[in-house]
Amino acid sequence: MKKLRLCVLAFLVLFALPSLANAASANISVKANGSAVVGNTVTATVTVSSSTPIGSWQFLVSYDTSLLKLTSGETSVADTTKTSSGVKSKSYTLKFKALKSGTATIKVGSYMVISMADDSEMSVSSKSASVKIQTKEQVEASYSTNANLTALRVGEYALNPVFNKTTFEYNVEVENEIESVNVEATKEDSKSSVSGTGEIKLNEGNNRVKVVVTAQKGNTQTYVINIMRKELNPIQATVLDENYTIIRKADALEEKSGFILTEIDYNGETIPALKSEVAGITLIGLKDEAGEIKYFIYDEEIKSEYTEIKSNSYVLYPLDLKKNNNLSLYTKREMEINGVKVEGYSIDKNSKRIILYAQNIETGEIGYYTYDALDSSIQRYSKETDEFYQELVNKYKYVLCGSAVLIVLLFLLLIFRKPKKKKEKREAEKQEVTEKE
Repeated sequence: MKKLRLCVLAFLVLFALPSLANAASANISVKANGSAVVGNTVTATVTVSSSTPIGSWQFLVSYDTSLLKLTSGETSVADTTKTSSGVKSKSYTLKFKALKSGTATIKVGSYMVISMADDSEMSVSSKSASVKIQTKEQVEASYSTNANLTALRVGEYALNPVFNKTTFEYNVEVENEIESVNVEATKEDSKSSVSGTGEIKLNEGNNRVKVVVTAQKGNTQTYVINIMRKELNPIQATVLDENYTIIRKADALEEKSGFILTEIDYNGETIPALKSEVAGITLIGLKDEAGEIKYFIYDEEIKSEYTEIKSNSYVLYPLDLKKNNNLSLYTKREMEINGVKVEGYSIDKNSKRIILYAQNIETGEIGYYTYDALDSSIQRYSKETDEFYQELVNKYKYVLCGSAVLIVLLFLLLIFRKPKKKKEKREAEKQEVTEKE
């Protein structure tokens, strides 16, 4: 009996084990994007592969129909086409629509792979894929709100104070010959984004650089660096109790429509300026203590700050509103146009149209203009425009008068109805007494 067992064991070792070791194998795997938003497309790839040539194969793909809807591709595959060389890998693409939130599994089953060499059935291993589906709200709720930096650098210059992620304003001082610096920032969260870094060109005086960090959630945090480039013999000016530094380099002045670059004498110093011949206006640039450049009208001395309104083909310089008898029916009010507050006339305080008094920079003409906030358009104020407004005023008058008349009629009606009711009540009481007698 013992000898028989040894013989069986020897048979297994000599014949069965080598055949198992040499058995061909194949793999069927599913790959898909690991997450998706409800309503979006989920793409899955099913791949049949082997280290040896494959003759034919078949499989079924199953998935959660409550979470996914098939939009393209086949879930039942049977490829029996046999080539002389065979293949070692074949892929199939399926696309689904994500229906609702949850975790969907895409897997293969009922599979069979036949070896090209001897038409034998290969041993097969399979791998499924899972997709986490969320609504847009669920996805956004998981977004990071981290908008911090871990480091902020301006070349090799030291920040004052020393960087701290909860400190949002810094100062740096450089010599006059330094015309640009490189600003670098390191974000704390890899999902956030940073703007405002890179090479920064420097004007003389203070340069206010803003580094904005936007978190994945969308909230932002701003780090400000005041980079002071020392000036050579700076010219100081005080306007309305505010201290300014006069711009002395022409490339620091922006181009303005209707103006040409020129030079003027300011207290014995030559400085750049912008001049409009037709409008008779000369502008100089003044930098405030925060580093912002503003433009002021100059005529032997610094006058008022220059502001302009651009729309269509007009560039207007708003002037102080003048009294106009033709506009006496309108309401005087303020409106903000392109960030500039102007005073003008409107049909009422809620009107989207305003009549303003201004100078056309490109023609030099001074007069009234109509601004329409609905389409941000400007047109010259004319008789037709006046008639349009007058018609609106009349309509308002008619509406108000009609309303007043209606109110008076209702009031009179109530007055005359009350005595009638009292009289009817007295007669009813009198009749009741008579009946009782």
